Amino acid sequence: GVLIDDLVSRGTVEPYRMFTSRAEYRLILREDNADRRLSCFSKEFGLINNERWDNFVTKNALIKKLDRQLAATKVNPDSESGEKLLKETGESVKQCKSLKELLVRPNMTVEKLSKIFKFSIADYPNSVIEQVEIDSLYAGYIERQKKEIAQTLNRKEVFIPDNFNYKAVKGLSNEALQKFIEFQPTTLTQAAKISGITPVAISLLNVYLKKSDQSLVT
Repeated sequence: GVLIDDLVSRGTVEPYRMFTSRAEYRLILREDNADRRLSCFSKEFGLINNERWDNFVTKNALIKKLDRQLAATKVNPDSESGEKLLKETGESVKQCKSLKELLVRPNMTVEKLSKIFKFSIADYPNSVIEQVEIDSLYAGYIERQKKEIAQTLNRKEVFIPDNFNYKAVKGLSNEALQKFIEFQPTTLTQAAKISGITPVAISLLNVYLKKSDQSLVT
């Protein structure tokens, strides 16, 4: 998706190199979760064999199982389990927390929690345990990013008319003017993705489009 969007909206005048840093929401574009992001597509297009698919399904099921187990186990303040947690790790809880929430804390691991709260992790491969720990660390940031995505999707898109006269937008740099004319974006979102286009150029274009729209209404 990043590659296609780059080539369509940004273009390239040199050998193309793809960077995930160019993705708008890149927290989920991680190496550790590549199998969970791409295995379904690989299966659909026949790129992985049945054995690899079965391994993925099993791993995914175990991740969900361990995640549910951690979320279901609660620790209350001033309880026996809370005192045990404090004694073993130096960590305290001021309100009821699940083990899943505790896993976000620095130096906290599934192995430590399993020893304190006496539950077995023998059936979980290291790859599953590591994935659950990584997911817990990213959870808060990803939730925030999901809200940003939802706000973006709910925001009204600003469309650019066909054969729009960019020269009429006062304040645009020659570079921005040239690129707008070359790429002919159809929306403000597309315009913002063009390589080298600054937020200032988008702001100027947005103001002009809104003024033009209001003049047509009145």
